[in-house]
Amino acid sequence: MGMSWWLTGKPRRSGRGLRAWAGLVAITPASGFVDAMPAVLIGIGAGFFCYMAVRMRAMLKYDDALDVFGVHGVGGTWGALATGIFAVAAVSGGAGASSTVSPIRCCASWQASEQWWGYSLA
Repeated sequence: MGMSWWLTGKPRRSGRGLRAWAGLVAITPASGFVDAMPAVLIGIGAGFFCYMAVRMRAMLKYDDALDVFGVHGVGGTWGALATGIFAVAAVSGGAGASSTVSPIRCCASWQASEQWWGYSLA
């Protein structure tokens, strides 16, 4: 509500639930990999990015009655990218669990190879 009040000059409560849902969509990919404070930052970022995507939909006038792309598409993409930024190996229990090494840069090259083969054969 504060963002719409700041950008449009009038408060709107209708977007509050939508941005809360966007925060849940964004934290889902990162739920087992981030600490509490980065989870809050991911939620705040999702609220901002999804609000901007919904406003862009209104400007471009394309049909998205429930703002599905603005919330799920943009929020999910932000959540996936933020997982790589904020992931902590100590939370996920990966290799080197006492360090703050991101699982993306961790030593699981065999897993990437198996995933590549799985995607290419599917």
